[in-house]
Amino acid sequence: EKAKEDARKQKEQARKDAAKAKEEARKQKERERKERAKAKEKKRKERAKQKERERKERAKQKGQERKSRSRR
Repeated sequence: EKAKEDARKQKEQARKDAAKAKEEARKQKERERKERAKAKEKKRKERAKQKERERKERAKQKGQERKSRSRR
């Protein structure tokens, strides 16, 4: 009888451990997914900033070209 009870308890503990491990793995995956999303967003913002800088630079050069043309 005691052996049956011990076996049942062991089985229950194993089930709990497995559930805990599964939940931990899920949480870890979620953390990694969020990190990737954060990195992606950071990259996107950096690219947008770079494009804006390039756009301003082109506009500046265009303005200088117009000035030099109008002087002639």
